[in-house]
Amino acid sequence: MISPQPKSAARQKFYTELTIETGIKLIFNCVLALIAIASLGKLLPYNFAQQTKLKELRAEVEETEARVATLRKQLNYNFAPEQTRSLMEQYSSQLAPNQSRIFWLDPKQPQKN
Repeated sequence: MISPQPKSAARQKFYTELTIETGIKLIFNCVLALIAIASLGKLLPYNFAQQTKLKELRAEVEETEARVATLRKQLNYNFAPEQTRSLMEQYSSQLAPNQSRIFWLDPKQPQKN
């Protein structure tokens, strides 16, 4: 007949090993959690800096897109065949043969002959 003492000792040994294993797992997971928290602490300022740079770049892109749209309109205007005469008048001193320049004079200033 087997005495109840060996079963109790085996059970006690099993629970001791289980407690040690659980303790090691708990310590390991706490160390991993601390490493993760430290990594996040280092990465958050970098993330905020990158978000600030991204906002600046988006603002510059919007400004550039507006400028490009303006330049495209001007390019379309400059190369439109129906605008040739008005462009010639705008960029040079030449006028169409049937037109003459009008100079407005200020009536308050004395005129020189």
